[in-house]
Amino acid sequence: MGGRAIRVFAALHVVMRRILLAAAAVLLAGTVTARAQLIPFRGEQVPGVPNEAANAGFTTLAQSWDFSKPLYAVQSNWYDCNGSLPNVLFHQGNPGVSLKNPCNVNQINDGGVTVMDFQYLTSYESNGFSGQFNQVGGQTYDNFNNTVSIDFPNMYIETVARVARTFGAPNNSGGPNDVWTWSDPPNCALEIDVFELYEDQGGFADGSTHSWCTGVDAYRWQSYTTNNLPPGWAPTDYHKYGTLLTSDGVTEQYACGFVDDLLQGCGPLKAARMPQVFNYRNRIIASAGSNSTTAAANIDLDIQYIHVYSCANWNAQMCNGSALFNSGGLTYWH
Repeated sequence: MGGRAIRVFAALHVVMRRILLAAAAVLLAGTVTARAQLIPFRGEQVPGVPNEAANAGFTTLAQSWDFSKPLYAVQSNWYDCNGSLPNVLFHQGNPGVSLKNPCNVNQINDGGVTVMDFQYLTSYESNGFSGQFNQVGGQTYDNFNNTVSIDFPNMYIETVARVARTFGAPNNSGGPNDVWTWSDPPNCALEIDVFELYEDQGGFADGSTHSWCTGVDAYRWQSYTTNNLPPGWAPTDYHKYGTLLTSDGVTEQYACGFVDDLLQGCGPLKAARMPQVFNYRNRIIASAGSNSTTAAANIDLDIQYIHVYSCANWNAQMCNGSALFNSGGLTYWH
């Protein structure tokens, strides 16, 4: 269908997902979050520090999931499907949601590129799940044991990904397929959608940062409206997606989205309305599926890497800045 229909269905998805996640936040509000006692795997080397991170003073690679490495050829080295591997960083599930679809997350060769394939099969639609429950994916929170595996303060998160195919109707059936974040409860959360890729309607995408605490979108980019995406962008091509989150810890948080280093949007989150959010940390999630349970084809989200940059003491501090940069639509603390 045309652009107007895409906008309507994408908007409906945003509302539905936010209702589900708001319900999850309420369910989690009364829980006490424990932290797993482990040493995160941080031994991988990557060339340089992205400008988006370096400009904010985030020069430490806090965590790297480089899915081309031999480590990731064995799923149990890094991914927990059933609660039996509490010391790995990724666990099957979404925030407040225990996923029942198979753990179909495997390292593959995608045309000469070694990636992690999050594969959703249309046969899963007979399982009777829908919405956020009908996903294949994991997060850095262990739903099985109610522990945080790893989380991050202010940061720059970057990933390279694509979906394997596109199809037509049904509308809004080919996703969301995404790398995103969710902050620790107890009362509300910050959600960063680094990207959301869809296979349906010929393929489309969006990205945003939304505060459930203040009801504010810092920015929102969409492939089907006016945007700053690179020429020739397509969801089936590998592109680099990033989000920069900064704060001074007192007056404001800012979030900025990037695609292939091109700024897509930037803005404040009105954090001073609920000052406790200045101390909320962020978990990483990667998942694929059909929230409507009506996909016309299998869905494959292929991810090359996920990197998180922050300050040197990221595991013990919030990595706040003190000086505000504000120029050309780009705003961040450093």
